[in-house]
Amino acid sequence: MSACIYHDAEAVAICPSCDFGVCQTCMDQGSEGVCSTCSEERDMRRQHSALQREYTVEEQVARCNYCRAQADEETPLDGQGYCPTCSTLARCCLHDDLIAVGHCKSCRKEYCRKCLGFTDVCQSCTAKNKSRPTKAAPPSTVKNVKKRAAGTSPMKESASGRKDGEGRRRDETAALKGGGTKSSKNAPAEPENGEKKKKKAPTRGMIAMEAKMAAKAPAPKRFPIIAAALVGAVGVIVFLSGTMLNASSPEGQLKLRQEEMVKVHRGVIQYYKDHGKLPSKPDQIVGTLRRMDVKGAEKLKIAMGMGQKGSPPNTILYAASGATFMVLAADDKGKVLLNSRGQPLSLDQSYDSSAGQ
Repeated sequence: MSACIYHDAEAVAICPSCDFGVCQTCMDQGSEGVCSTCSEERDMRRQHSALQREYTVEEQVARCNYCRAQADEETPLDGQGYCPTCSTLARCCLHDDLIAVGHCKSCRKEYCRKCLGFTDVCQSCTAKNKSRPTKAAPPSTVKNVKKRAAGTSPMKESASGRKDGEGRRRDETAALKGGGTKSSKNAPAEPENGEKKKKKAPTRGMIAMEAKMAAKAPAPKRFPIIAAALVGAVGVIVFLSGTMLNASSPEGQLKLRQEEMVKVHRGVIQYYKDHGKLPSKPDQIVGTLRRMDVKGAEKLKIAMGMGQKGSPPNTILYAASGATFMVLAADDKGKVLLNSRGQPLSLDQSYDSSAGQ
């Protein structure tokens, strides 16, 4: 604990009024749980407030008991404390000196706020309503409607039925009681001896009419089937023509030659790994590709040389010198394919073709 803020002693508590640590002497001389300094300041504030109240004189002004208007020569107050305007208002039925604020919802009499309360019902009507017995809930009409719809309600006899004999009325009543839920008119007649009603055989006129209508009926149309087949054939033709045009286009030919160059490059690298030397014949490259299960290896056209004096069209060119080699390609005119910079498009031993197909 820190030192006391008012004395040179150790603090034992914190005053809740000034929030400072105080010693035991401050707490003992204080009152109401605060230190002595805070207690003295509070007593001084109380004395100052008492002096102010003693020398303050409030002027009492007469006002109307209802509208609180100030009384003067033009607005005098009557004996009950109301101004001339409020004295003409309706008064409460029970208190003549109080002005009515509304009507009772039950008896429609005027009452003051004290009698009317906040429910707009006077005290007398409230006591009467509490003493009245509670009414039973009316029977629901839904069940009665359902019973009438089911046909279980009794039927009223007509005036002509009352004039008939007693025996006839008893017979009708017995027939109504014995009937089911459906009316006798709508109920189908049940066959006697439990026999089922047989379906009527078609007449000769009906048979002749059906045959005549069947003969006049048009034959089923096959146009939708033929149209669907034609649409499918046209789609296949368009797809095949697009594939062939794509393959015959310059871009398609360039892509095909590049794929073939990668395959030949793979064959050369694999042959060098197997034999320790570069292949000297195109057949050696093709044989290596077949052992590697490369697709389209037998369709490759491989020629030896750099293609300086002209090469066969659509051919892959292979040239080797010592430990170096180069793979090029010739287009459909026998010219070596060039890249975007005008240089021969070639693959050498530094190219990585292991990721090729």
